[in-house]
Amino acid sequence: MSHHCLEIKQEPPNWYGDLEDDCCAKWMELLLRAEWEDGEGTDEWWWWAVSNMETGETLDASYKHSHVPNSADDARQCAEDAARRYFASIYSALFRHVN
Repeated sequence: MSHHCLEIKQEPPNWYGDLEDDCCAKWMELLLRAEWEDGEGTDEWWWWAVSNMETGETLDASYKHSHVPNSADDARQCAEDAARRYFASIYSALFRHVN
């Protein structure tokens, strides 16, 4: 990835859709999602996921973590944090091979 990609990664993604229900953001090759799940009774919660748009692979998601987002903002932040961790791991691997 180029230096230009490093700069893009620093900019927060632009979320679209209903930010208080079901929204997405495309961030480089990643698709970030945050959604309110309407269940019955107390079975309602926020979830998030980060996927590779090229392969469809889910790279990280709320079900892999103990923290349950308590708001739309929290769910989006969790997805953004997971995407940043993914980018950091990619850059770390690239720099390891270069040095």
